Amino acid sequence: MNEIKFNEGVYDTVKKAMLSVTEDGTGAAVFDSYAIKLGGKSGTSQNPQGEDHTIFVAFAPFDNPEIAVLVMLDEPKGSNYYGGVISAPVNGKIMADVLPYLGYEPSYTEEEIKKAEQERIAKENGLLYEGIIESIKKGRP
Repeated sequence: MNEIKFNEGVYDTVKKAMLSVTEDGTGAAVFDSYAIKLGGKSGTSQNPQGEDHTIFVAFAPFDNPEIAVLVMLDEPKGSNYYGGVISAPVNGKIMADVLPYLGYEPSYTEEEIKKAEQERIAKENGLLYEGIIESIKKGRP
């Protein structure tokens, strides 16, 4: 594999910036609940014909990267086609499937477990929007 050499300070700066994307930036909605730190970057561009492309690249774990995933969606439809909006969730699903194979299992706080259990019960009883829709489809009041 070819190696790109540059100042270590530049590397650290870019890496920290990519961490901020997954913690506070365009990837936070997808990656902020992960048990390990990840770095990421979103992007939106146009080809010479003016067609849009959106990307999200992520690597994990942050301190000792073992995997990088790049998702590029070509000519996305709709008006909200930014990398952090539509490419990041796809990347997140891939990472969620792959990370356990690398030995990184999700871990949750007591508060997260309690909230998930409350949401599960509410959904089962038709108290969440999705549960209400399911109830209507099944003919339940």
